[in-house]
Amino acid sequence: MVPDPNRAALLNYNSQVTLQVSDLGLSQRSAATSHTGGVHQISSYQVQTNISSLTMSAITLYKNNDLTGENSKFIDDNFDLSPYGYDRKMGSMSVQGNPWVTYSEAQFKGDENLYTKGSYKDITDDAKFMSMKLIKDLKSPRITLFKKTGFVDEHIELDEHTTLPLGYQVASYKVHSGAWCLFEFQGNTGKKHVAFKGENVADCHSIDFDNYPASLEPVKP
Repeated sequence: MVPDPNRAALLNYNSQVTLQVSDLGLSQRSAATSHTGGVHQISSYQVQTNISSLTMSAITLYKNNDLTGENSKFIDDNFDLSPYGYDRKMGSMSVQGNPWVTYSEAQFKGDENLYTKGSYKDITDDAKFMSMKLIKDLKSPRITLFKKTGFVDEHIELDEHTTLPLGYQVASYKVHSGAWCLFEFQGNTGKKHVAFKGENVADCHSIDFDNYPASLEPVKP
């Protein structure tokens, strides 16, 4: 049985798809799977999408290493891979177009990793994941950082051409555009968190770092 298409955007090779736009308040696009010309009706209206533009940004998961074995291509955010058999069970993957963020737990929680365009032929156990997000907006990255929680007191604004001063720790932040990868320690090391456009975090302890972020960089294709 094909999993509920409202839950994710899944597109297998050799599938002709018609995108369904849900009117149930979900943010995820969905696609018919494992059918030739098959369509799942999930809302009161449909959007026909050109296949070539649809696959410009995608992530393909393989059950085995070296991009072999059963595989599925995803084109949008997925908050739980378990219905598709990929809950921390992928062996390799390839990324097309924009970068993707993976999460070790469902619902976009847990440890994060960032993957840009390319092939990843061996996903180690500590990098396997249960949910993932596509970074759709990379334009003109800009972020405001505050030394105190609640967006108060001393602050600085960074863009793609500026860097965080040495020793500056971020207590709260606002992402105005693009996406940023925050690191727990200096030198872009330690735990990481990808902050998307529109993300305003009043206390950086909420992103599950043991310390406040000490370095960051804009996400690039």
